[in-house]
Amino acid sequence: MKVGQKTSRIHKTRAATPPKIATTTDSTTRSQPHSVESGVRREILSDPGISVASLVVRRIPNGVCLEGVVHLREGKTDVNTVARRVLGVCEVQNHMLFCRHGGC
Repeated sequence: MKVGQKTSRIHKTRAATPPKIATTTDSTTRSQPHSVESGVRREILSDPGISVASLVVRRIPNGVCLEGVVHLREGKTDVNTVARRVLGVCEVQNHMLFCRHGGC
């Protein structure tokens, strides 16, 4: 009997505790290490106006620091704007070398 009672108490405790699901974007960003860096890298690599020769994305407070070499295919592509598409990126420190396509 006591075993059954312990089980029901444990079950009640688990049911009363809310599930650990991220409900805000800040907690989602914090719960998955490197998610911001990965998101920025994914956005830059998938942009049709940018050809990446090398890319390093580091997390800084409120944003990211970009380093590497990028060949721009279209004159209007802005890597900073592409990086800011990612949730959690407000600031972009851009230390990249830009070459026009066919340039460097």
